[in-house]
Amino acid sequence: MVALSIISIALIGLIKLQSQSVKNLTYFKQKTLSNLVASNLAIEKRLIKPTLGRANGTYVLGKQTWHWKTQTRLTHNTNIIQISLSVFKDKAQIEAKNPLSKLEIYVQK
Repeated sequence: MVALSIISIALIGLIKLQSQSVKNLTYFKQKTLSNLVASNLAIEKRLIKPTLGRANGTYVLGKQTWHWKTQTRLTHNTNIIQISLSVFKDKAQIEAKNPLSKLEIYVQK
């Protein structure tokens, strides 16, 4: 009876560990995809001459629609502009102002 209770306690610990591993795997997958979205958006912003101000939109990657926001500002160097990119998994993250990925790039005017 004692051995059975020890085994059951150990199995409960293993199940909790497995559950946490699945959560971590899901988070890292989402984080990787959001970083790819940010990188792809950065490339697009470098290729087109962005206008100053704020912009937002959606981007589809990995069978998921990602939400993004940008803010484009002047820098002290008049030939360089700063673009801040934020990528969100869903609208709840946007409302919480909690991006999954953030990236700042500097682009020549």
